[in-house]
Amino acid sequence: MVKFFTTKRLLLIIGIFIVLFSLLVFGNLTIVKANPGGYDLFPHWYATRLYIKDGINPYSDLSVSMINNTISTVLNPSEGEVYRYVAPLYAIIFYSPVSLIGDFEIARALWLALLETMVIIIVLLLVQWVNWKRRIATVSLFMVLMLLSWPTVNAIIEGSILIVAFLLFVISATLIHQKHDEAGGLLLAFSTIHPMLFGLGALLVLVWAAFQRRTRIIWWFLGSFVLLIGFSVLLIPDWLFSYVSILTDYVGFNPMVSVSSIENQMVDRLLLAKSVAILLLLAFEWIVVKGQGNRRLTWNFALLFLLLPWMARNIPIENTILYTPGLILALCLFNERWQGKAKFITYFLTCLLFIMVWLFSGSLLPGLSIVLSRIVLFVVQPFMILIFIYWSRWWVLSLEKFGRTNS
Repeated sequence: MVKFFTTKRLLLIIGIFIVLFSLLVFGNLTIVKANPGGYDLFPHWYATRLYIKDGINPYSDLSVSMINNTISTVLNPSEGEVYRYVAPLYAIIFYSPVSLIGDFEIARALWLALLETMVIIIVLLLVQWVNWKRRIATVSLFMVLMLLSWPTVNAIIEGSILIVAFLLFVISATLIHQKHDEAGGLLLAFSTIHPMLFGLGALLVLVWAAFQRRTRIIWWFLGSFVLLIGFSVLLIPDWLFSYVSILTDYVGFNPMVSVSSIENQMVDRLLLAKSVAILLLLAFEWIVVKGQGNRRLTWNFALLFLLLPWMARNIPIENTILYTPGLILALCLFNERWQGKAKFITYFLTCLLFIMVWLFSGSLLPGLSIVLSRIVLFVVQPFMILIFIYWSRWWVLSLEKFGRTNS
């Protein structure tokens, strides 16, 4: 009888989810028809269709030519912009289901619904990492701010696979928190479908795992990653050379921008110094500072989420989607220490950053200076979050110092 009711309840939950998801798809379809877009999704959707139907190499000149000839009939790209498949070949695993749909508007509506659902799951997973009273109002606030923040909206509208990779990375981190190292290592390998952002994150987790003697994470990552590369080589033997060539010549996101067009010796030196400083900071916090508890690991991930976008030479606005989760984790740790008494700070900071990003995104104030916008979005905002992350650091270390860990 218990099994019957349990199964019946599970089927009811699945049914409700299907209904809600279907409504979300139809709602997105209405939005998609009124607002053409998806400039990151289209080249990957179309290149995957070409490969599945005709066996055309997604990285080939023929594929690039067909993508750019077709995109102008479906969307309205600016003159001179070039679009192409820029993900690792094994990302085709995730693009294939929507690429089986011949109508781009329907495929895009479905893809957007999947991305929106993933953002909600990301927030629900993150707030489970700490032990504090997770009130519905606070979690709902985090969810709304994450879902409606400008970087998230931009990533969803463009159909970026970044959100898929981020979900895989967060699930992997959650499993590592729970000591499920095998599954954690496996999903960590899959998160490299967006290697420009999560490649360094995966490497850092592996180094940390080596120092913590959690070698199962390493072996399962390496085994899964080798299988992904091997699977891709079976599909297209020389795909890796084509992919490396793209990363060498271009910045790695659509529309394509040549690396040579943004070269500047002084800028190169400053960017190198910035990257070295970030790497040293991450290495210090993850490796040098000893901390075994889950609070410390949660804090490490908060710092990692914030700093990963800073590693790029050019930062696409959607990459800054990682800033909000970094802030959420820091706020959760802060609220755990003060047992919910710091709700005002939680609400104030999240709302302040949410409004600030929208104001300086250029969508609400079209005449805003581009330089000022970039300073606020790529310097002021993350620096404010960094201050709060380090504000919560003292509580994390002091709690673990006296043995009150939630491991």
